[in-house]
Amino acid sequence: MAVKIAQVIEAIEKIAPKRFADPEDRIGLHLGNPANNIEKILTTLDVTDEAIDYAISNNVGLIICHHPFIFNPLRDIREDFPLGYKIAKLIRANIAVFSAHTNFDSCVGGINDVLSELFGLTNIKALNIIKSTTIDDATPGLARIGCLGQSLTLENFAELVKKQLGAERVGYCGRPDKIIRKVAVCGGAGSFLLNAAIMNGADVLVSSEFSNHHLIEASERGLAIVESTHFATENIMPQAFAEHLRGYAQKNKWKIKKENIIANDFTIDYMKTL
Repeated sequence: MAVKIAQVIEAIEKIAPKRFADPEDRIGLHLGNPANNIEKILTTLDVTDEAIDYAISNNVGLIICHHPFIFNPLRDIREDFPLGYKIAKLIRANIAVFSAHTNFDSCVGGINDVLSELFGLTNIKALNIIKSTTIDDATPGLARIGCLGQSLTLENFAELVKKQLGAERVGYCGRPDKIIRKVAVCGGAGSFLLNAAIMNGADVLVSSEFSNHHLIEASERGLAIVESTHFATENIMPQAFAEHLRGYAQKNKWKIKKENIIANDFTIDYMKTL
């Protein structure tokens, strides 16, 4: 009961086309041979030591990660440094690594669509730098914008975000009683979307990694901010990607059991709240 890595790569291209990725992003196959047959696949946010150990112990042949495993060009692979150690460990175990990053942020059914659904948004569109467009294959966007089915105060909306993300912490910037109707969403770091959110009429932007400068600018321009950790806004990736692959595998009659497409539920948010 196996499938070739090349077949999985073909599936990923259908799910999250590489043309949707940021040109500077390092997506694709980082380690491994496309001709290899594999019996199990693990989806994960990051290729951590824990994820590698799990893959080795459970005969996983391919890890599909969100954040690129190898981003900068390598000058050496030294096992006395974390990245070199992990690369050597994966090669010895014959485990391949594939990254689906900004292409899975942008694609239909990707991270930002899942976030939008979690927050109960309707009339969801892609949020581009200049304008908002209907989501389709021709016009991907790294973020989304949509409307709440029922208006909420900023404080109540922030509580909803925390609950839906299962986050340890969520902060907000703006008047607690500000009425929220239109919501912009970006998994990961989304401070670069301040202007796009404002120009598209958003009442609030949900994302992570805002500086004090960004919060001041948003406040002065009338945009509320709801901020959680980078991890919390993207940790939906493993389950969402695994579900896409399971559906594709069933439709295309892969010789791999759906329970062998495993979503990593042990990824660690290294930033803790006291």
